[in-house]
Amino acid sequence: MPDLRIGKHLQVRSTAYEYLSAMSQELQLNHLNWGHSGMKYLAIFTIATISILSSSCDESESIESELTNFWAEHHQLEWDSTSTANKLVGTWKLTYRYCCPESSTPGETRNVENENYRLSITSDKIYVFIDGELTQESDWSLKTQDVELFGVDAEPFVANTFGRILFADNKVLFNGSYIDGADNYFVKLIEN
Repeated sequence: MPDLRIGKHLQVRSTAYEYLSAMSQELQLNHLNWGHSGMKYLAIFTIATISILSSSCDESESIESELTNFWAEHHQLEWDSTSTANKLVGTWKLTYRYCCPESSTPGETRNVENENYRLSITSDKIYVFIDGELTQESDWSLKTQDVELFGVDAEPFVANTFGRILFADNKVLFNGSYIDGADNYFVKLIEN
């Protein structure tokens, strides 16, 4: 099962790894002279390791805890093209975006609720609204995206709908990170 967790803590851990590698090399250089100072280095190394790895629990960790494990929840139900298309019908607000690891901001999770990007999806059209203004209208259908999962095939292409479709409660994830794209998290808006 793929790991769909998000967060920039991977970047922090990469920096931590570099620091810990340097500390490890320092310890190896002093391995013949451990004595009292060697134990001091070992203690500092241990404390640094624990503090650096625990410091990775920053804002991205709280974002992670807010997001549902889409993979597990999606697979609690049986999905076919009809149930997937029916679930997509409605108005969706983009709330989070996890950018691809190969980008200039690798592994960044960003809260994008204030951008006011919405999709209004009917059985055959996707309407894109930014700040309340209609900016795009596309015809759409489902396509097989990855074995038993579906994706959106829109003409013209609709940004933020790339990848596999995974549902959890009133949320949808367009999961593109498994093929070096972005993950886009939407919440379904209650229609009056």
